[in-house]
Amino acid sequence: MQTVARSTLVALLVLAPAVRAQQGAPAPAPELKVLQPLVGNWKGSGTVHEPGHDSKWTADGSYQWVLGNFWLREDVSITFEGNPVPLVFRAYIGWDAENKRYINLSVNSGGELQFHEFEMKPDGTMVQMMKQHQGGMTYCERSLMQVKGDKFTHRIDLLMPEGESIKMIDGTFDRVDFTLDMPMPKSTFMGRPVHASMQKFAKWVGEYEVQGEMVMMPGTPAMKIRGTDTYKMLYAGSVLHANTVGEAEGMPGKYEAETFFAWDEKRGCTVVGMVSNMGEVGLLEERWAPEGLVGTMSGLYQGQPMLSRSVMTFDANGGPKDMVCHCMAGAAAPFQNFKATYVKK
Repeated sequence: MQTVARSTLVALLVLAPAVRAQQGAPAPAPELKVLQPLVGNWKGSGTVHEPGHDSKWTADGSYQWVLGNFWLREDVSITFEGNPVPLVFRAYIGWDAENKRYINLSVNSGGELQFHEFEMKPDGTMVQMMKQHQGGMTYCERSLMQVKGDKFTHRIDLLMPEGESIKMIDGTFDRVDFTLDMPMPKSTFMGRPVHASMQKFAKWVGEYEVQGEMVMMPGTPAMKIRGTDTYKMLYAGSVLHANTVGEAEGMPGKYEAETFFAWDEKRGCTVVGMVSNMGEVGLLEERWAPEGLVGTMSGLYQGQPMLSRSVMTFDANGGPKDMVCHCMAGAAAPFQNFKATYVKK
């Protein structure tokens, strides 16, 4: 059975994995089978359609199962004509069993974190309808991807606040039988500025020993946990990545999660997304307060509404020191469900 060690976000999702660990290790959902045709390495090219002007792009992409085969990790690097700095994506594509939906959680070298649902059509087309915000403008983006054997096509259409929809991008990818080299860019895409708040997260970089305890429900005994959180900055410091590996007392197996932090222009705060080797996926908001970093999240836990809040405090160097979480689930009284200390190695 897989178990729990918490990063700053993972602590907020402590109830579901603890209960699932008692019931037995979850298995990847059968809904994931429709994503199998994407697995492999791909090279692509296509056109960007802009008013009065078309330009070309080339791309390398890789799709591999990770985190116990619960998530299809997408790594894509796109180079646009006239711009030597590529746009680089990392995404986790999978099935959210709690909410019965397909999810795409992605970060990119523009410093963006996005969390979108998508649908799979009977012909294998992946359809994403995304409400986007950039530069103070709100618009809708439709992405259509379809794999047929060793080729797949990708088209993106935009619907702006006024006018007809616009075919923005189309392209074709071919499967290749060799590993692609996609180095991490040393600057953000199009030189996008890194939000000042990310400088605080840069102080977290390093490896930390995490020890703490969690409570599944009020009145139940605390369960000891231990593990390691490793933090590093991505995309010229515009995104913070955390890898969590750990275990819980009395439960065999390892728990692993990947967590990403990025500034969200529309929300005016940091957004945090995570996926784990138990099939978990979550999104929360974090804001700085005099007491520390406060994270909030709402959602479902075994079909019941859940609210959670975390408060993290820091050492003299600005790195994580300790954290406490409180939770409300269903009709149960609010309770402290998690606390932990962080010691840098």
